Amino acid sequence: MISQHDTLANPKDSSIPQPASSTSRKSATMRTVRVAVPEHEPLEISLPGEQLTCQWLLDAVSARCISLMPDATGKVVALRTGNCNETMDFYLTLGERVLPPLSNNDTLIVYRAEPEERQREKRKEDFEIIKMIGKGGFSNVYEGKRVFASF
Repeated sequence: MISQHDTLANPKDSSIPQPASSTSRKSATMRTVRVAVPEHEPLEISLPGEQLTCQWLLDAVSARCISLMPDATGKVVALRTGNCNETMDFYLTLGERVLPPLSNNDTLIVYRAEPEERQREKRKEDFEIIKMIGKGGFSNVYEGKRVFASF
């Protein structure tokens, strides 16, 4: 079982994107960010290096959420700060940008896409025919009113 203190910087896990190698990696200090995931315990994520992008963080969080909750609906589409910092929230949406100066133990919140409901095809039974407008060689044209099903 995965504990809440697992980090995304585990080089043994090939499903998690790894940052580009950096020569200053050893001298950089390791920062930790908490990620609040709905219906799950918060995750603690270590950010190895200084040149990580916002897209790397989103991909890493998405990979971890899929590994923890494979049956969850909705793809991870965004992260936002726990203190509602609008400037930082906007910056996190810019995938190619280097991660903003997140403080140690900042909290980010996961946003998931709502699953799309498939609409069924419209059928003749979905309409009340008012009158025939025209008749052609291959079809008829009717004026109709949509009938909504009562529950």
